[in-house]
Amino acid sequence: MYPAIFLFSICLLLIGIAQNGFVLLLAGTLLAVGYGTIVSAAQAIAIKESPKHRVGLATSTFFIFMDTGMGLGPYLIGTIVPYVGYSGTY
Repeated sequence: MYPAIFLFSICLLLIGIAQNGFVLLLAGTLLAVGYGTIVSAAQAIAIKESPKHRVGLATSTFFIFMDTGMGLGPYLIGTIVPYVGYSGTY
């Protein structure tokens, strides 16, 4: 999971400083790979660390918080765009 977090972080940095479309698209593609790996690994960890009779609860809690973050994150980050700019949010 740590390599995926590293890849995700590097790609966010590249998106923030991209000077042309190719770098932006490449970083976005690699970001998607890192994100997919992180989500899958985090879900597997949540299931592995929970007792057998709580696997359903662990899975639903994981996705509730993930969906909440995906729903509120862009809204909250969007409020600081006027102050730091779009590249500053990455």
